[in-house]
Amino acid sequence: MCRVLGVSKSGYYGWVKRIGSAPTGRAARDLEVLREIQAIHEAFRFYGSPRVHRELVRRGIRVGRHHVARLMRVASRVVVEIPTGLPASWTWVSHRAMVSENCLGIST
Repeated sequence: MCRVLGVSKSGYYGWVKRIGSAPTGRAARDLEVLREIQAIHEAFRFYGSPRVHRELVRRGIRVGRHHVARLMRVASRVVVEIPTGLPASWTWVSHRAMVSENCLGIST
């Protein structure tokens, strides 16, 4: 089989050994932090990475802002933005509904 795949026997068996074992080092730490991020995201749906980072620090987990952002991207934890503080010029009504009748008879 190794000949067909074009890999060495030691490479193949090393891969099999790595696949069967639990993650170690950075990967294990990332999984641990990701579980916390998911718990925070479930509790506070509208938290982006800066707020999630603050919450992790508050919980005693030391991790960088950019690391949190990367883990959120990898886990597809996207925050839904809510429009707040809309400018006065914005309207939710159709523009056609607001156009008045031409009473002066001036064409544009």
